[in-house]
Amino acid sequence: MSTLSIATIVQDEEIPIKWYLECCKHTFSIMKDNLKEIVLVDGGSQDNTVNIIKEYQKELPIILLERKWDYTANQQNFGLEHCTGDYVFTPDADMTWTNNLSDIFLSNYFDRAKYWDFMLLFTVKDAYHYFKKWPIGPNMRMHKRGPKWQRKYHVTLEGQTQGIPVCKDVVIFENSCRIKDDKALLWRGERRQVCRKDMEDEGAGPGPSDRFYLAAHSSDSEIGHINEYNSNLGNLILPSTNG
Repeated sequence: MSTLSIATIVQDEEIPIKWYLECCKHTFSIMKDNLKEIVLVDGGSQDNTVNIIKEYQKELPIILLERKWDYTANQQNFGLEHCTGDYVFTPDADMTWTNNLSDIFLSNYFDRAKYWDFMLLFTVKDAYHYFKKWPIGPNMRMHKRGPKWQRKYHVTLEGQTQGIPVCKDVVIFENSCRIKDDKALLWRGERRQVCRKDMEDEGAGPGPSDRFYLAAHSSDSEIGHINEYNSNLGNLILPSTNG
């Protein structure tokens, strides 16, 4: 049976990292030894992120690494060097996922392909998305271990092509806009401005610096339209993480 590593880069994530780690805890409770490790690469957090992760190390097989942030791809590739699973799942630190991922993985479903896409649900409208799905391409979140990440910020994997299969039974939630700490929201937006030119050179800029702040304060800043994806998803969401 295939094994899994979870690998995520983090920096100043003290609010969403709790939801992420609770989701990891549920995944580990089902997968046990088939979840080889959770690799977290911290880029220099100045908040309580690292201390929170260390608390969860008491319960989870977390490998906590520290590497000064330069580019997204470099951080992610550093984390990949410490992954030993057959497959690597790479959610962002502000993401959670429906709790059926573990059972689907253990069924060997993912052994049919080297790269996998997932449905992505934004929990709030932001500058680009309004509770809509990206079914193919940008949400490639699981791959067979081996390829490295390319480009600086808008990363792709070596050998990644269009037409990656989509697992429509698992939904990933982007939870940035659930953060209610205004300073944290503004910092998240401002941090992205530093790499504006590089991101624009790769085809898309970082968006406005107040993107996350405005999204969190919009009128529809809660999870919605779950049944648009799968009528059974309401029973698959972990209350402590997704709602």
